[in-house]
Amino acid sequence: MWVETAARQAIVILFTPGLAALVENDATIVPDLLKSMTRMSEWDNERPLQIDVVCACIDGLAPDPEMLSMSGGQRPKEGFSFLHGLQNRTLIPLWTGSEASPSKSPSMQSSITLRKGLRGPPDVTLPLANTLFKNGRLSTLLVSRWQYDAAGEAFVAIEGPVERTNIVVNILESVSTQIPRSFIPAVPLTPARPIVNGLGNIVRTIDFGGEEGIGPASRELESTVTKYRDAKGYGNTTIDVWALVVPPESVPKSAGSGLLLAKPEQIFLSKKAGEIEQKWQDPMNWDEDLNYIGYWITRGNAKFCRVLVSGGGGWGAKQGLLSLDPQTTYSEIPEARFDFSGGSLEDQQASALGNIAQEGAFIQFFVARREQPPRRVKQPLDRRGVLMRRSAVFGAVPSTVDDIPSPQPAADKDASAGFKPKHIHIRLGHFGFVSESGMFIRHGPPYKPDRSPTVDGFTKVDMPYSYFYVDYKDTLKEAKEQKSTPGVVRRVKIGSREGLIRKVSVDRNLSGVAV
Repeated sequence: MWVETAARQAIVILFTPGLAALVENDATIVPDLLKSMTRMSEWDNERPLQIDVVCACIDGLAPDPEMLSMSGGQRPKEGFSFLHGLQNRTLIPLWTGSEASPSKSPSMQSSITLRKGLRGPPDVTLPLANTLFKNGRLSTLLVSRWQYDAAGEAFVAIEGPVERTNIVVNILESVSTQIPRSFIPAVPLTPARPIVNGLGNIVRTIDFGGEEGIGPASRELESTVTKYRDAKGYGNTTIDVWALVVPPESVPKSAGSGLLLAKPEQIFLSKKAGEIEQKWQDPMNWDEDLNYIGYWITRGNAKFCRVLVSGGGGWGAKQGLLSLDPQTTYSEIPEARFDFSGGSLEDQQASALGNIAQEGAFIQFFVARREQPPRRVKQPLDRRGVLMRRSAVFGAVPSTVDDIPSPQPAADKDASAGFKPKHIHIRLGHFGFVSESGMFIRHGPPYKPDRSPTVDGFTKVDMPYSYFYVDYKDTLKEAKEQKSTPGVVRRVKIGSREGLIRKVSVDRNLSGVAV
């Protein structure tokens, strides 16, 4: 526990927008949290205890790992999520003197990067919540250092709090693959087709094979979206579409439009249109679909892009064009900018918007699955196994920026003012959060001193209710040995305001939580 080491500690405190005002206005909440969690009455080390603290406002708490498939269409929960570990194994150094200043961009929220080690890959970056109307900040990411004052029996701040643009958390140390395990509920609309002509992020023409031949990029997609809506009974609703783009070097040379591209693991990049339409109503391929996108991101260095604009039927140069989201990293510098230092206009556009729509790349279109998976007959859930499970989950959820708040009943307002939640859920050993801005993935071979960064791959995943997750193994053995797993929170006292818990969640319509 805390009393076993005098090494500097680290705590990450995540909270949702409904609690932003509470954290902002209560100057005692952090020192009270630290005092409650550390049990300083048992401290007998001569060296003063120091703790680096990160406070960040997130869009919502991540669902429990057993509930990922049931989270679709659900608003994320409000509450807190806590993470504790040794500072040098949990966070990159926070006080080096070379920290970047807070973002000045009017649209760039601060972010948290989950990484393997200090350098990665893999790493997953998630932008934080917009808190402009909660506490006056575009986003809230504060770091501070605290030290226990034995004379005053309290924690005092010796550094900060100061704002940061990004912090890196080493929580993917146990990940042995290029990315954590993925859960991406993508339903294929079309077979994979080769791009014949494109520039930057614009797809102009696609080879549809056979008698269809080469045609405008949106031709098959527009008719298929209508067919999909009719098959699912969605009516005349708007459906967002994503594209999986596999670069030419990752496509087998024998591949053709709409042909099967088998891999040793029996993962298929392409199927004929009739087979894909059967999958719309077939629930048996649910698990295969969930791993499909993640497979091609790592094995094929594919990009998973939202389709932004379709040129439609039209005529002339813009007939049937498809525009793909060019953003693959979360950066201060806008990616869609032109460099007027030289070169042709097409070269400048390709540089500014990336080279996603390459000739010879294969493109396949997807929609997000709306329904939950079918119930299957399984063995009874091992409740003890669930309680002992240690996990981390990170995900993407739909944006609520255009939501109109509904009037709150007076009774609810009174309850919110007193921070008396109706429902409290506690999950020990679980950490994570979700972002309305999506997730930005960096993947590639493990770090080596002589390794070139050019081998890294990047993509954005913003399909709603997509997740990456990690399970930490040997939990029982670690518990018996009383050793701390890096980046995983441990048991703390639960009680009144001094007794803080690792994770609390309440219904989203409440504005606070009793802590």
